[in-house]
Amino acid sequence: MTREFTKRHSIGSSAGEKELFAHEQMAPLMREPITPKLTSHRVVDKTRLFVTEDVSATHRCAGSPNPQISENELISVIETYARFHATLWGQTEQWASFFQQNACQTVSHEVTNTLTIAACERTFLETYLQQKRAAWGNAFLPEWNQQLPAIITRWAESFTIRCEKRKTLTLIHGDAHLGNVMVPRNPDQATPLLVDWEGISIGIGAWDIARLLHHANLDDDSLIQFERIALENYHRAVLQNGVTDYSYDDFSADYRLSILAYVPHSLAWGTSESVKVALRSLERWKLS
Repeated sequence: MTREFTKRHSIGSSAGEKELFAHEQMAPLMREPITPKLTSHRVVDKTRLFVTEDVSATHRCAGSPNPQISENELISVIETYARFHATLWGQTEQWASFFQQNACQTVSHEVTNTLTIAACERTFLETYLQQKRAAWGNAFLPEWNQQLPAIITRWAESFTIRCEKRKTLTLIHGDAHLGNVMVPRNPDQATPLLVDWEGISIGIGAWDIARLLHHANLDDDSLIQFERIALENYHRAVLQNGVTDYSYDDFSADYRLSILAYVPHSLAWGTSESVKVALRSLERWKLS
Protein backbone atom coordinates (compact mmCIF):
# COMPACT_ATOMS: atom_id res chain seq x y z
CA MET A 1 0.00 0.00 0.00
CA THR A 2 1.27 3.47 -0.84
CA ARG A 3 1.68 5.72 2.20
CA GLU A 4 1.52 9.33 1.13
CA PHE A 5 2.61 12.28 3.24
CA THR A 6 -0.16 14.82 3.82
CA LYS A 7 -0.02 18.32 5.28
CA ARG A 8 -3.02 20.52 6.00
CA HIS A 9 -3.02 24.34 6.09
CA SER A 10 -5.76 26.92 6.49
CA ILE A 11 -6.69 28.84 3.37
CA GLY A 12 -4.46 31.89 3.03
CA SER A 13 -2.00 30.93 5.78
CA SER A 14 1.62 31.97 5.23
CA ALA A 15 2.73 28.44 6.12
CA GLY A 16 0.61 27.01 3.31
CA GLU A 17 1.81 29.65 0.86
CA LYS A 18 5.43 28.77 1.67
CA GLU A 19 4.78 25.03 1.36
CA LEU A 20 3.33 25.56 -2.10
CA PHE A 21 6.20 27.88 -3.06
CA ALA A 22 8.76 25.25 -2.06
CA HIS A 23 7.19 22.57 -4.23
CA GLU A 24 6.14 24.62 -7.25
CA GLN A 25 8.86 27.27 -7.51
CA MET A 26 11.90 26.18 -5.52
CA ALA A 27 12.07 22.42 -6.12
CA PRO A 28 12.12 22.64 -9.96
CA LEU A 29 15.28 24.78 -9.76
CA MET A 30 17.28 22.00 -8.11
CA ARG A 31 19.57 19.85 -10.22
CA GLU A 32 18.80 16.81 -8.05
CA PRO A 33 15.59 16.12 -6.10
CA ILE A 34 15.55 17.99 -2.80
CA THR A 35 12.10 16.96 -1.55
CA PRO A 36 9.45 14.34 -2.33
CA LYS A 37 7.27 15.35 -5.27
CA LEU A 38 3.96 17.07 -4.64
CA THR A 39 1.37 14.65 -6.02
CA SER A 40 -1.75 16.68 -5.26
CA HIS A 41 -2.86 20.01 -3.86
CA ARG A 42 -6.53 20.49 -3.19
CA VAL A 43 -8.97 22.42 -1.03
CA VAL A 44 -11.08 20.47 1.47
CA ASP A 45 -13.32 22.07 4.12
CA LYS A 46 -11.64 25.50 3.93
CA THR A 47 -8.20 23.97 4.22
CA ARG A 48 -5.54 23.14 1.67
CA LEU A 49 -4.17 19.61 1.57
CA PHE A 50 -0.66 18.97 0.26
CA VAL A 51 0.06 15.35 -0.58
CA THR A 52 3.58 14.22 -1.48
CA GLU A 53 4.84 10.95 -2.85
CA ASP A 54 5.61 7.98 -0.64
CA VAL A 55 9.39 7.52 -0.30
CA SER A 56 9.35 5.03 2.58
CA ALA A 57 10.77 2.24 0.38
CA THR A 58 13.93 4.22 -0.35
CA HIS A 59 14.22 6.55 2.66
CA ARG A 60 13.71 6.63 6.42
CA CYS A 61 13.25 9.53 8.81
CA ALA A 62 16.39 10.26 10.83
CA GLY A 63 14.20 11.18 13.80
CA SER A 64 13.96 14.06 16.23
CA PRO A 65 14.84 15.06 18.88
CA ASN A 66 16.91 11.89 19.36
CA PRO A 67 18.10 11.03 15.84
CA GLN A 68 19.50 7.74 14.68
CA ILE A 69 22.16 8.86 12.24
CA SER A 70 25.73 7.88 11.46
CA GLU A 71 28.61 10.23 10.75
CA ASN A 72 28.48 9.44 7.03
CA GLU A 73 24.72 10.02 6.96
CA LEU A 74 25.18 13.34 8.73
CA ILE A 75 27.73 14.41 6.13
CA SER A 76 25.31 13.51 3.32
CA VAL A 77 22.57 15.57 5.00
CA ILE A 78 24.91 18.55 5.39
CA GLU A 79 25.89 18.23 1.72
CA THR A 80 22.20 18.25 0.76
CA TYR A 81 21.65 21.51 2.61
CA ALA A 82 24.79 22.95 1.00
CA ARG A 83 23.58 21.96 -2.47
CA PHE A 84 20.17 23.50 -1.79
CA HIS A 85 21.67 26.75 -0.51
CA ALA A 86 24.31 26.97 -3.24
CA THR A 87 21.79 26.51 -6.05
CA LEU A 88 19.78 29.53 -4.84
CA TRP A 89 22.72 31.60 -3.54
CA GLY A 90 22.31 35.28 -4.36
CA GLN A 91 18.97 34.81 -6.15
CA THR A 92 16.65 35.96 -3.39
CA GLU A 93 15.70 39.42 -4.68
CA GLN A 94 13.20 37.95 -7.12
CA TRP A 95 11.20 36.54 -4.19
CA ALA A 96 11.67 39.40 -1.72
CA SER A 97 8.07 40.65 -1.89
CA PHE A 98 6.64 37.13 -1.42
CA PHE A 99 8.69 36.49 1.70
CA GLN A 100 8.09 39.95 3.14
CA GLN A 101 4.38 39.36 2.75
CA ASN A 102 4.65 35.96 4.43
CA ALA A 103 7.23 36.85 7.09
CA CYS A 104 6.76 35.30 10.52
CA GLN A 105 7.30 37.47 13.60
CA THR A 106 8.00 34.47 15.83
CA VAL A 107 11.30 33.39 14.24
CA SER A 108 14.81 34.76 14.53
CA HIS A 109 16.35 33.73 11.22
CA GLU A 110 14.53 35.82 8.60
CA VAL A 111 16.62 38.70 7.29
CA THR A 112 14.26 39.98 4.63
CA ASN A 113 14.38 43.57 5.94
CA THR A 114 15.04 45.66 9.04
CA LEU A 115 11.33 46.17 9.74
CA THR A 116 10.82 42.42 10.05
CA ILE A 117 13.78 42.16 12.44
CA ALA A 118 12.45 45.01 14.59
CA ALA A 119 8.99 43.41 14.71
CA CYS A 120 10.49 40.09 15.77
CA GLU A 121 12.55 41.80 18.49
CA ARG A 122 9.40 43.34 19.97
CA THR A 123 7.63 39.97 19.86
CA PHE A 124 10.48 38.22 21.69
CA LEU A 125 10.79 40.95 24.34
CA GLU A 126 7.13 41.82 24.89
CA THR A 127 5.44 38.45 24.32
CA TYR A 128 7.63 35.37 24.58
CA LEU A 129 9.91 36.60 27.35
CA GLN A 130 6.89 37.40 29.52
CA GLN A 131 5.03 34.20 28.62
CA LYS A 132 7.94 31.87 29.33
CA ARG A 133 8.86 33.64 32.57
CA ALA A 134 5.35 32.87 33.79
CA ALA A 135 5.02 29.39 32.26
CA TRP A 136 8.42 27.95 33.23
CA GLY A 137 8.35 29.02 36.86
CA ASN A 138 11.55 28.06 38.66
CA ALA A 139 12.98 26.69 35.38
CA PHE A 140 13.26 30.30 34.23
CA LEU A 141 16.55 31.15 35.91
CA PRO A 142 16.81 34.49 37.75
CA GLU A 143 19.84 35.61 35.73
CA TRP A 144 17.82 35.28 32.53
CA ASN A 145 15.80 38.38 33.47
CA GLN A 146 18.74 40.52 32.41
CA GLN A 147 20.65 38.09 30.20
CA LEU A 148 17.94 37.21 27.68
CA PRO A 149 16.73 40.76 26.88
CA ALA A 150 20.35 41.81 26.29
CA ILE A 151 20.92 38.87 23.93
CA ILE A 152 17.66 39.54 22.04
CA THR A 153 18.66 43.16 21.52
CA ARG A 154 22.16 42.15 20.41
CA TRP A 155 20.66 39.60 18.01
CA ALA A 156 18.44 42.28 16.45
CA GLU A 157 21.34 44.72 16.11
CA SER A 158 23.61 42.07 14.57
CA PHE A 159 20.99 40.84 12.11
CA THR A 160 20.15 44.41 11.13
CA ILE A 161 23.83 45.06 10.35
CA ARG A 162 24.00 41.81 8.34
CA CYS A 163 20.86 42.85 6.44
CA GLU A 164 22.02 46.41 5.74
CA LYS A 165 25.39 45.24 4.42
CA ARG A 166 23.42 43.32 1.77
CA LYS A 167 25.80 40.39 1.87
CA THR A 168 24.74 37.39 -0.15
CA LEU A 169 21.69 35.52 1.13
CA THR A 170 19.98 32.37 -0.02
CA LEU A 171 16.77 30.48 0.59
CA ILE A 172 16.78 28.40 3.75
CA HIS A 173 14.54 25.63 5.03
CA GLY A 174 14.00 27.52 8.27
CA ASP A 175 12.73 24.56 10.32
CA ALA A 176 15.81 22.41 9.91
CA HIS A 177 15.96 19.37 12.17
CA LEU A 178 16.58 15.70 11.58
CA GLY A 179 12.90 14.90 11.94
CA ASN A 180 12.44 16.82 8.68
CA VAL A 181 15.11 14.81 6.87
CA MET A 182 14.56 11.57 4.98
CA VAL A 183 17.84 9.63 4.91
CA PRO A 184 18.33 7.16 2.02
CA ARG A 185 18.30 3.49 2.97
CA ASN A 186 20.93 2.91 0.29
CA PRO A 187 23.21 5.97 -0.06
CA ASP A 188 24.54 4.65 -3.38
CA GLN A 189 21.10 4.92 -4.94
CA ALA A 190 19.61 8.10 -3.48
CA THR A 191 20.37 11.32 -1.62
CA PRO A 192 18.64 12.78 1.47
CA LEU A 193 15.31 14.54 1.03
CA LEU A 194 13.96 17.44 3.06
CA VAL A 195 10.30 17.74 4.08
CA ASP A 196 8.02 20.24 5.85
CA TRP A 197 8.69 23.52 4.02
CA GLU A 198 6.34 25.87 5.85
CA GLY A 199 9.35 27.75 7.29
CA ILE A 200 11.18 28.39 4.01
CA SER A 201 12.50 31.94 3.90
CA ILE A 202 15.29 34.21 2.81
CA GLY A 203 18.20 33.89 5.19
CA ILE A 204 21.72 32.80 6.03
CA GLY A 205 22.50 29.22 5.05
CA ALA A 206 24.39 28.71 8.30
CA TRP A 207 21.09 28.99 10.20
CA ASP A 208 19.87 25.66 8.83
CA ILE A 209 23.08 23.99 10.00
CA ALA A 210 22.94 25.54 13.48
CA ARG A 211 19.24 24.68 13.86
CA LEU A 212 19.78 21.13 12.62
CA LEU A 213 22.53 20.43 15.14
CA HIS A 214 21.10 22.18 18.17
CA HIS A 215 17.65 20.63 17.79
CA ALA A 216 19.06 17.10 17.92
CA ASN A 217 19.15 16.79 21.73
CA LEU A 218 22.82 15.77 21.68
CA ASP A 219 25.00 15.84 24.76
CA ASP A 220 27.61 18.61 24.72
CA ASP A 221 30.49 16.39 23.58
CA SER A 222 28.45 14.89 20.71
CA LEU A 223 27.20 18.34 19.70
CA ILE A 224 30.75 19.63 19.48
CA GLN A 225 31.84 16.57 17.45
CA PHE A 226 28.87 16.81 15.04
CA GLU A 227 29.38 20.57 14.77
CA ARG A 228 33.00 20.14 13.70
CA ILE A 229 32.01 17.59 11.05
CA ALA A 230 29.11 19.73 9.81
CA LEU A 231 31.04 22.99 9.51
CA GLU A 232 33.96 21.49 7.65
CA ASN A 233 31.76 19.64 5.19
CA TYR A 234 29.22 22.41 4.66
CA HIS A 235 31.78 25.01 3.66
CA ARG A 236 33.55 22.55 1.36
CA ALA A 237 30.26 21.54 -0.25
CA VAL A 238 28.93 25.07 -0.94
CA LEU A 239 32.20 25.92 -2.70
CA GLN A 240 32.06 22.70 -4.71
CA ASN A 241 28.51 23.60 -5.74
CA GLY A 242 29.55 26.92 -7.24
CA VAL A 243 29.54 29.48 -4.42
CA THR A 244 32.42 31.96 -4.69
CA ASP A 245 33.73 34.77 -2.49
CA TYR A 246 32.64 33.00 0.70
CA SER A 247 35.65 32.33 2.89
CA TYR A 248 35.61 30.06 5.91
CA ASP A 249 35.89 33.20 8.05
CA ASP A 250 32.73 34.56 6.39
CA PHE A 251 30.94 31.28 7.01
CA SER A 252 32.16 31.15 10.61
CA ALA A 253 30.82 34.66 11.19
CA ASP A 254 27.43 33.62 9.77
CA TYR A 255 27.40 30.50 11.93
CA ARG A 256 28.20 32.54 15.03
CA LEU A 257 25.35 34.87 14.15
CA SER A 258 23.09 31.85 13.79
CA ILE A 259 24.12 30.63 17.25
CA LEU A 260 23.14 34.05 18.60
CA ALA A 261 19.79 33.78 16.78
CA TYR A 262 19.16 30.37 18.34
CA VAL A 263 18.64 31.96 21.77
CA PRO A 264 15.48 33.95 20.93
CA HIS A 265 14.36 31.06 18.73
CA SER A 266 14.62 28.69 21.70
CA LEU A 267 12.77 31.15 23.90
CA ALA A 268 9.87 31.29 21.44
CA TRP A 269 9.69 27.68 20.32
CA GLY A 270 11.70 25.61 22.76
CA THR A 271 11.97 24.70 26.41
CA SER A 272 14.09 25.97 29.27
CA GLU A 273 16.54 23.15 28.48
CA SER A 274 16.91 24.25 24.85
CA VAL A 275 17.60 27.79 26.07
CA LYS A 276 20.37 26.38 28.27
CA VAL A 277 21.87 24.56 25.25
CA ALA A 278 21.77 27.78 23.22
CA LEU A 279 23.43 29.75 26.02
CA ARG A 280 26.17 27.15 26.43
CA SER A 281 26.90 27.42 22.70
CA LEU A 282 27.05 31.20 23.03
CA GLU A 283 29.65 30.81 25.75
CA ARG A 284 31.59 28.18 23.79
CA TRP A 285 31.72 30.47 20.74
CA LYS A 286 32.67 33.37 23.05
CA LEU A 287 29.52 35.29 22.22
CA SER A 288 28.20 35.62 25.76
